[in-house]
Amino acid sequence: MIENYNIKHENNEQVLYIYLNYNYEFAGLNKKYFLKELKKILNNKYLNFKGHKIILIASGIIIGTILLNNISINKNTNYNNINNNKYVQTLILNDFNGFDNYIINTNTNINNELLNNTDNIIETNTNKISKNIDNIIETDTNTNIINDNINQQNNNNNEITQEENVTSEIDNIEDNKKVVTIYKKSGEILNIELEEYLIGVVAGEMPASFNIEALKVQAIIARTYALKSISRNKILTDTVDTQVYIDNEEMHNKWGTDFNKYYNKIKEAVNSTEGMIITYNNDLVDAVYFANSNGFTEDAHEVWGYNIPYLKSVECSYDINTRNYQKSTIISYEELNNKLNMNIDNNVEIYNILRNNSHRIISISINNLTYTGIELRNILNLRSADFDIFITDSGLEFITYGYGHGVGVSQYGANGMANNGYNYESIIKYFYQGVTIEKNT
Repeated sequence: MIENYNIKHENNEQVLYIYLNYNYEFAGLNKKYFLKELKKILNNKYLNFKGHKIILIASGIIIGTILLNNISINKNTNYNNINNNKYVQTLILNDFNGFDNYIINTNTNINNELLNNTDNIIETNTNKISKNIDNIIETDTNTNIINDNINQQNNNNNEITQEENVTSEIDNIEDNKKVVTIYKKSGEILNIELEEYLIGVVAGEMPASFNIEALKVQAIIARTYALKSISRNKILTDTVDTQVYIDNEEMHNKWGTDFNKYYNKIKEAVNSTEGMIITYNNDLVDAVYFANSNGFTEDAHEVWGYNIPYLKSVECSYDINTRNYQKSTIISYEELNNKLNMNIDNNVEIYNILRNNSHRIISISINNLTYTGIELRNILNLRSADFDIFITDSGLEFITYGYGHGVGVSQYGANGMANNGYNYESIIKYFYQGVTIEKNT
């Protein structure tokens, strides 16, 4: 019933927002069950809620407001007596599919002034959300989890507002479900059950139109990635700095009328693989992934400079017929000169192109300077380190093959394998060699 929750600051006071599952049958709601779920949230030791107002939202609609008694509320407050209204002063519910027939006001003297600021609860920016279900989000920067062996903290964490002392770790709440803390780019801090979090990650990282077995792969590697990050004290965000996470409202914007179909499909992928993780020699793997290969995945050593036994190059022929496989980009000489800090024109000399076994460029010389393929890719924002270069009158044309760093699981490759009859276990063990898939305990 309760899908997730987070704290916002309004008029110098904390307000707790509780988001109810859009697909829940509200007409069958039971007051005791709802208050039991609410009690679990309020007693969560990481919540640190010190306000008196709770907003209930379903499918982006405010369906109710709970006002807590004006008592001393702190992190040690125990809400076990919430059923007898020791803490609930007023519970106001709008008519929402019979919801108000099951939970009623506990106090008819309602202070409407406390509700004046509920109009702009959900902040949406549909311009930033792709409505194309096949618009996969580039996951190249999830390689930060490996680079954390050297640099444990991403500089972007400095931009996160931490007004609550919320610990970034997994813990068990009353019903033994694991909770993760997400630091959103908006500055909000979201506490959410791990499996619910994974629904938002799979929705943000992989097209929902993909084969269900590919979605299961994404769920398992996303779970492994999250747990590995937390084990390294890495803060989880809702961006590509860790893993993209989108909430139900963003899913609605992304999928429109297909919301129910795709939400339930992704939820099935997550639920059917609940608790499954990937290990190597009893340790969680670095569950890195990317969008689309050039026909081969890449050896981790080629990208990060050290060997990871389960991240070796494998053939991935399923990628070469996808829309992400090949792309042409012309970069003007002016832009090239600015980015490469040199003076080149259509008389440019390109030579000494050296490629590795996965056909990606190891080194390339332009005029008198030599770059690695990864360096050029990063400087020029190319889609991959496998590219051909052609000289034109207006600039250099780069034809790239594949999309991403190339290490680990290819998302489009996983979908291609799934469409050809491979299940999630076979796909994972193909891209990650010698690993074990097991239930997290």
